[in-house]
Amino acid sequence: MRWQDPDTRQVVELSKDFDTGELASDFEYANPYFQRAVIVAEYAEILKKSYWAEESSLAYVYHEAVRVSELVGWDENMGEFMELIRRASQLTD
Repeated sequence: MRWQDPDTRQVVELSKDFDTGELASDFEYANPYFQRAVIVAEYAEILKKSYWAEESSLAYVYHEAVRVSELVGWDENMGEFMELIRRASQLTD
């Protein structure tokens, strides 16, 4: 996994071997924190009109964010994220 830290602009990379038995058979059974990270990434892909998000929507991302917030519990970050989804929806409608 690789990402750029938004504050330091430093590229961080993690590498780990894993067994396919560690993978969940369905996205909804995966670790809820992983699900949250995927939903946030999908939101970003939608905003930049990525090929990878062509079949997705902000409404779907919002629905998934609500579902996952029920699993991990509500926090300020999730509330801010959901507000960002609402604002983006208003701007794109």
